[in-house]
Amino acid sequence: MNDTCPFQLQKSLRPLTAAAGFSGPTTLKPLSAMHCRQRSPGSSLPGFVIRPLSVLNINKTNKERSTCNQRMRARWRCAGALPPVIFVLGGPGSGKGTQCARLSAEFDLAQVCVGDLLRREALSGSAVGKEVAETIGRGDIVPGEVTIGLLRNALLERASFGGVLVDGFPRAMDQALLFESAVTECEFVLFFKCGIEEMVSRLLKRGTTSGRADDNATVVQKRLQTYMEKTMPVVEYYRKKGLLREVDSNVGNADDVYTITRPLFEHVLL
Repeated sequence: MNDTCPFQLQKSLRPLTAAAGFSGPTTLKPLSAMHCRQRSPGSSLPGFVIRPLSVLNINKTNKERSTCNQRMRARWRCAGALPPVIFVLGGPGSGKGTQCARLSAEFDLAQVCVGDLLRREALSGSAVGKEVAETIGRGDIVPGEVTIGLLRNALLERASFGGVLVDGFPRAMDQALLFESAVTECEFVLFFKCGIEEMVSRLLKRGTTSGRADDNATVVQKRLQTYMEKTMPVVEYYRKKGLLREVDSNVGNADDVYTITRPLFEHVLL
């Protein structure tokens, strides 16, 4: 594969993108084993798939785009190839972390828990870490720019894997749109559906041993409220895009849930 930085190829690709019918700027998305079936025959750039930037940016002028978004997009295009990304969503206590660990152990998948990334940052003592700690303590969502910056670094560290399960992201629509615009698009979204009462029971039980500041009755209630108000619209967004794969995690135990979950990956990853 050509190692030339994708950002440096932008100018030379303009005639190609115009001929292909794309209007507006483009990004270059490195191919992976999971993308190979999507490449058009006879592509003149065998190492890349040319795709337009999201509508979020195509319909806006440079002045209207946020400064942060522009800087992230320019820097991250040159940072290197990313592995395929699979978002894993579900309410707190839905069991998504347990299922991610089992999928990672069986398939060529790395697991990234966004909550763990944020908690490590919170313990770092940095100015950003202090802000993250305060936000987590309230049960609120950490700003998208902070989360996506940490996540991007974690993805690059796992570029050798066949894919990365991103546990607990995106938690709000602004995070989903910013990630699509500035980083890459996900392969699909795995969603663990679980009842509120069941999640509360699991979280309070976990709180007796986890030592986590957000596993107490007061913060649990706020986390669930935030999940319903902020994350469920993200679930519906990906459902409408045809990218949602839903699993009922209320059924039986973790083994029963994995029995339902595993077949969703077999035809893609085996």
